[in-house]
Amino acid sequence: MAIGESDRRPGALARHKAAFALLALTALLLAAFSVWAAQLSRQISTIPRMDLDLGSDVAQDPVLGRYTRPARPTGEAAHAVNLLVAGVDSGESDRIAADLEDGKWTPGSHRSDVIMVVHLSADRQEADVVSIPRDTWVQIDGYGMGKINAALSYGGPSLFVRTIEQFTSLRIDHVVIVEWAGFTKLVDALGGVEVQPGGSAQPTTLDGEAALDYVRERRSLPRGDLDRIQRQQNVVRAISQQLMSADVLANPLRLNEVLEAVTSSVALDDDFTDERVRELALSLRGLRGDDVRHMTMPVAGFGRVGRQSVVLADRRASKAMFGAVMTDEIGEYVATHEVDTLPEPALVD
Repeated sequence: MAIGESDRRPGALARHKAAFALLALTALLLAAFSVWAAQLSRQISTIPRMDLDLGSDVAQDPVLGRYTRPARPTGEAAHAVNLLVAGVDSGESDRIAADLEDGKWTPGSHRSDVIMVVHLSADRQEADVVSIPRDTWVQIDGYGMGKINAALSYGGPSLFVRTIEQFTSLRIDHVVIVEWAGFTKLVDALGGVEVQPGGSAQPTTLDGEAALDYVRERRSLPRGDLDRIQRQQNVVRAISQQLMSADVLANPLRLNEVLEAVTSSVALDDDFTDERVRELALSLRGLRGDDVRHMTMPVAGFGRVGRQSVVLADRRASKAMFGAVMTDEIGEYVATHEVDTLPEPALVD
């Protein structure tokens, strides 16, 4: 089935479930690692790993062979961490890691509809989530121009990382792939999440299915997919607040349900070891919700290529933004540039 067809096609529901599972994991990484390090350490060994060779300056792409990756930043910025967090549909199996066990990739077996670069500052005092619209028109090595989410479908996680690195010029340190399974269970385990749809004055608590409807809608929104991205980010923020609430932290049964839901639908690169996850968890122990910024990559507009609707990146502004991420100066960039950041809940369409 062609990339870019209507969201109403068969399989779209699974991909939107993947999108919501992604939001849950991102919230966990940014808001709960430090609080739940001990509990999490008992379950992270069950998370499958993918062989992506992210620790090397020269990586191996199963589709295109060896390639040179962007250089690591120097100085203090070298201690910052860039996570590529992506949501995928279920594909041929419920686990993307299982589809990679034989070292081969079946084109079209998975798609990624939600793409976020999560930047953790060198001092671990701030985190920035930069969403990349799934329809961004980019160069995909070996395939020419295409939507950025097609890279995963064409060549698996390795080609996906390569495409993101070439587009952003960022060195990706770790990859987190989130599958669709378990996302409704997570939201329900949290007791739901609160949002204010359409800027309503009173918060509304959404269960898993209702939250899915909230984050999947785009046709009725003024800016289409850009507003849907803000809804996704809004739910990340809401989940973060729920994760940090006493109702979750003081309830061992609910806490275990949440952790099980997350760890059962995640795959990590093989360099993201149990020890590395624990190390990162401890380094984020001082991070709180107000220390996290959510933003969308600069966009020049929308267009059509054949039958496909595409997002056109603002190349100059995107280069500047990702350059600030690379040098660990994104805070200064946001303070001095016009950036599409996540507004307060009541202002999210």
